[in-house]
Amino acid sequence: MINKILIVDDQPSILSGMSRALHKYCDYRGEITAVESGKMALGAVSSAFYDICFLDLNLPDMSGLDIMKEIHSLSPRTKVVIMTAEYLEEDIKEKIQNGAFLFIPKPIELDTLKAFIDTELSSGGDYEYVQENGKEQNIEDKRETERTPDARTVSYSLSVYYNWELKSNLKADIIDISAGGIGMTTAYRLHPGTVLRFDAAVGNRSGLVKWAVANERGCRAGVKFI
Repeated sequence: MINKILIVDDQPSILSGMSRALHKYCDYRGEITAVESGKMALGAVSSAFYDICFLDLNLPDMSGLDIMKEIHSLSPRTKVVIMTAEYLEEDIKEKIQNGAFLFIPKPIELDTLKAFIDTELSSGGDYEYVQENGKEQNIEDKRETERTPDARTVSYSLSVYYNWELKSNLKADIIDISAGGIGMTTAYRLHPGTVLRFDAAVGNRSGLVKWAVANERGCRAGVKFI
């Protein structure tokens, strides 16, 4: 459950745009606090608990990395999502990767934002890489729609930066498909919460990885269309 979100960015248009997108596009019904500086962000975190903090990396008064470190100290359970439109040097990438829950490049895609919020709302924020066959079967039993077997190959790309690279033209073999999603295998190791964009084989749709299981071929995953 997400009750409070903090957005930190020095551009008023980003603050207002993300707030509207969270409420209207992502159907988030909780509280949103939007602030324009690192000092205001730390003041907010000091006075209340925020489930998620969307944090711009480059603020005029403080470094986003320093703010992230302070937030972890003040509120260890707050998930920090770093946002930036700038090219990142390797040392900065490593620092973000070691401290941030997620990295989202600007301009932020609405599908990416919605997929992240949907996953947080539906899972309570618990991302787990499923490894046991028993767990995999339990997840499959909870499908919302019945799937039919399929043997096509589909191309897809990742619409968020994962491991700091934008992946495209990846291949997957479809196992089964329905109006609500697909089961598939791919050589690329996927993680729950990742947003995928498929080619025309499945109608150029986007999907959210709901679960993933490592296997000898790479990865088997269940994807919900969004």
